[in-house]
Amino acid sequence: MFPLAFLLGLYSHLIHPVIHPVEVHSSREWAVAAPAVEAGLSVTEPVATRPGSSSGLAATLLESVAGANVSVTATPQSSSELLELEESFAISLPDSFQITGAAISPSGLLALWSWNSAYLIVARPPPGAAEGEMRTIGQLHLSRPIGAAFLGSDSLLEVVDAAGPSVLGFSFDGALLYERSLEVPAEPEVAAHDGFAWFLGVPDSGQYRIFRVDGKGGRTLQVYSIERNEEDPWYLPIFQLSAGNGEIFAAMTESPFEVCRLSPDGQLLGTMRPGGEDELSDDRGGSRRLLVALPVLRLANHLLQTQADLSSDLRIVTIYDSAGHVVRRRTVNAPMGFVASLPDRRILLAVRWTGKLELVGYAWRWSDAKTTGREK
Repeated sequence: MFPLAFLLGLYSHLIHPVIHPVEVHSSREWAVAAPAVEAGLSVTEPVATRPGSSSGLAATLLESVAGANVSVTATPQSSSELLELEESFAISLPDSFQITGAAISPSGLLALWSWNSAYLIVARPPPGAAEGEMRTIGQLHLSRPIGAAFLGSDSLLEVVDAAGPSVLGFSFDGALLYERSLEVPAEPEVAAHDGFAWFLGVPDSGQYRIFRVDGKGGRTLQVYSIERNEEDPWYLPIFQLSAGNGEIFAAMTESPFEVCRLSPDGQLLGTMRPGGEDELSDDRGGSRRLLVALPVLRLANHLLQTQADLSSDLRIVTIYDSAGHVVRRRTVNAPMGFVASLPDRRILLAVRWTGKLELVGYAWRWSDAKTTGREK
């Protein structure tokens, strides 16, 4: 099993290339500086716009490229359909900010957290702001943020802090509105919000326990638990949590990468696996790759998940149908991984390495490969 601190730094480690960095030209780019705690907030002005062109990802992940558009071969209904990704923005992150997760609001506001930074970066990319807006929040109040969600409106951002643990509410400009302690038996490692409640992943006493936070008083209810494997009593899997559309996804970060699909009250709705064991061996002597899984993300009626090799640029992108069946799996070489989605607005967020760390926003759609550009 990978060391816990290593997995908590998953995104920063997995996207760094081993062979060659990918050359990327964004349609628009911003930079944010690491915060000074004394200042409370740190905002940087947008840097010069770079001309749009195809991402270097096109050489590996894509089968057709037009301008800044990229297409991932996927077949949710027929072999002629493509998942097209059009880059909307790219945000340059401080080298010290080893991003662990991201959240996006219905209007497109972003919140980013890092396992090694006691603050969040919040951003308002265009068209919400003519030139983009970014700031840091929580420097005086957070210790180890593990999840964030925009609630009700873009003016309220809730953050789960593993230290405490507690839930804190912030305004977009960084003002602390409230803080509530959470009643859990051990420090949570991951958190996800389904639009109604927080769900926490807590390793405790040989179990991996999932709790739902009920109400505003910080009360929690255990809704699911995963027992330690009797054949290996020292091993307890670590999971990624994601939520949405009435389901909670608990995805094992390591092989066999099983995903438990849960209802909000903890009923097991089913399991799914990306499969592809033949793709998991290293060509160099047949050894196993150091693969880890990212969260399961929704694409309207489909699901997407990335597995990343920590020793190279190799990524396995899997698309499932609504029932959890694999409909497409593709092995690519690109230093990036998809970390969040907003299905209603067809937005995907990805972390990528281009010689620097970036958060990239993509607009996505299904299209017919036989008639390029025709949306499904």
